[in-house]
Amino acid sequence: MDTHKLSNELELLRKTLCNRIYNNDGTDKGIEKIDFGAKFQQEVNSHLKEFKERQQVKEEESKVLDVKRRCRIFIVEAIDQVRSRLCNAAEAFKNLLLLNPSKVLNQTAKGDFSDLPMLHLAKSNSDEIEQQYRKITVTDWRLENVFENNEIPDDTTKFWLGVYHHENFKELAAYALNCLVTPASNAIVERIFSLVTAIKTKPRNRMQINLLDAIIRSRAHLFENSICCKDMRITDRMITNFKSDILYSYGGKIGVASTSHSQQTARSAQKEEVDITMFL
Repeated sequence: MDTHKLSNELELLRKTLCNRIYNNDGTDKGIEKIDFGAKFQQEVNSHLKEFKERQQVKEEESKVLDVKRRCRIFIVEAIDQVRSRLCNAAEAFKNLLLLNPSKVLNQTAKGDFSDLPMLHLAKSNSDEIEQQYRKITVTDWRLENVFENNEIPDDTTKFWLGVYHHENFKELAAYALNCLVTPASNAIVERIFSLVTAIKTKPRNRMQINLLDAIIRSRAHLFENSICCKDMRITDRMITNFKSDILYSYGGKIGVASTSHSQQTARSAQKEEVDITMFL
């Protein structure tokens, strides 16, 4: 997900929730002034109108007031939950915004190199990356043939993936992509754990790390791009790499067909260790 877009959406959610129950100066709104939503108010009015005709409206108004108090507690809890999850990552999100193409390619909105996030990832290439960061603004990316249809994408990740294919900006793009792979929350990590549990079951407990990693990467790619496995396209590169010396090599040697039990065992073991990530 684009961290620039995610950051804006999360901040907007927090402000929206706060505006529903707090005034601009931070003081609490009265229970009658809280924004519970138009549909909620319509249901309340319809309910009270029904009991007003029966002259029982006071008792129902008390019940409605109690419901509003519980709804306010729910909104306050929602604000606290959002704040508790964002407080530690807020600064990282703020700095990651500087990697968005709308800022990187804008001379006035572009931040200083020292303000970029996670500069420790630049390591020994910091001088070269800084020089590339200066040059990226003055490069006409519509003429570099690194983006689809030569249109600069708004998505931060897609932008830097395109820049990575330019020979003069590889180090800068690699640094930016390393910053962007930082999970926005622990949801992604928990999703991977769920995949591991679903894939490596008791009947498949002898599965090796390479095969497990390849299956997880394949499933994550399909899930992230909303692709069904039946719609997966086999590329020419996959066919080219689908060779016997890759599939059946064992211990650095190409497997030779044999009817011996030991060689068949070695071949079966190697099948478990095939790293199919090279086919993607």
